Amino acid sequence: MGIGLEIAKKWGDDPAGFRRALLALTLVALAARVAAIFVVNDWHAPEDWEYGVIARNLLAGEGFSGSAWFVPEGPTAFMAPLYVFFLAAGYGVLGEAAYLPLQLLQALAGAATVALLADVARRVFGPFTGLCAGLVLALNPTHAYLASQMHPLVFLAALLLATLWCALRLGERGTPLRAAALGACIGISMLTDPAIACFAPILGLYPVIRHRPHWKRGLTLAALTTATACAVVAPWTIRNYIVFERFILVKSQAGFILWVGNHEGATGTQTLLGPDGQPMNASHRKSPELLAHLYELGEPEAYDELGRMARAYMVANPGETAGRSLRKAAYFWWFPTWLTDPHDAEHPITGQFRHPYKYPWAVVLALALTGLASRRREWRRWALLAAPLLCYTLLYAMTNVGSNPRYRIPVEPVVMAFSGAGLARMAARGSAEDEQGDDTQCGC
Repeated sequence: MGIGLEIAKKWGDDPAGFRRALLALTLVALAARVAAIFVVNDWHAPEDWEYGVIARNLLAGEGFSGSAWFVPEGPTAFMAPLYVFFLAAGYGVLGEAAYLPLQLLQALAGAATVALLADVARRVFGPFTGLCAGLVLALNPTHAYLASQMHPLVFLAALLLATLWCALRLGERGTPLRAAALGACIGISMLTDPAIACFAPILGLYPVIRHRPHWKRGLTLAALTTATACAVVAPWTIRNYIVFERFILVKSQAGFILWVGNHEGATGTQTLLGPDGQPMNASHRKSPELLAHLYELGEPEAYDELGRMARAYMVANPGETAGRSLRKAAYFWWFPTWLTDPHDAEHPITGQFRHPYKYPWAVVLALALTGLASRRREWRRWALLAAPLLCYTLLYAMTNVGSNPRYRIPVEPVVMAFSGAGLARMAARGSAEDEQGDDTQCGC
């Protein structure tokens, strides 16, 4: 049985013990993220990308504006608004001294994500697995590093877990308040990055699925979830319509993202090797005539035009599109980084071992596969966790996976829920009790 199962039984019988262990784990996660901020030492003048440009324009009285790619500077919907507002609030209060406080707030969000993951995994798999999953995330060096970057990835991971947490609670007991909370999480997530829209329909229908014996009540809860999500997103959609005189739910760049992964010579990532063998951004793979045309069209018409070009290419080249989509799905779950380094391009196999940050992810994947195998007969309990993994894979297989793992970051903690199951399985190996799971059923 081992000491792990004894602890698991104790936590199962003592919710207060689980909470104390979870608090300790959260503090460990916070310490790791704060340490990463000072080790990276990137809080003096960090890169804040388009988010920072728009935030400074807001503070300068120029509204939500900036220079999106290929088009003149002006009012924009190139980026989702919430992280921009987060930066603008910090810069407005503290000026250039805001970088460190904002990164520390991101460290707090990262620690909260650990607590969320542990409780989500607890509700699905049980308390011991919950704490194992939290431990995997708390000590993951990639997620600790994210706290030091001026990018919404920390919040995207937290928000995806928050939607799963709200959905699980709604499945346990269907109340209007819990349905509205789920809708609010979906809406806030979309205003941080609308990629979650690929998973939102499943979340919206979850009350119907979970409460199917009482389908009328399930439909009511689903309608409330959907209405709340729409109410949260609607003000920004209305703003976009007023500014651009067309429907843009959150961001205008959908056509551009589709084009990056689907045009002649595309690799499926934002990086490719140019004629000289050096890496170049795929967004620059345009003729001067096309760039001039896009500039003249402006935002969002330029991105719509790229979307039309991408769809035409996909229809005209179904075989290449299917093959490239499979490669992009593989890239999503691993790393397409060999495209960014000439040495790795020349040695695509051995080059995979040149990047140390790949090793922690390999461990996470191995543990997750172990957990998935050990819990395969309980698929109804963890099906909701698998849904975003499938949805995000399909989304980026259709569009593009970038040139690094940042598009995968929001779903990595969900993978770590299965890693926790794998770690718990290893701790419990050889015990007859493990055949029945590491804890009591939770009705999720």
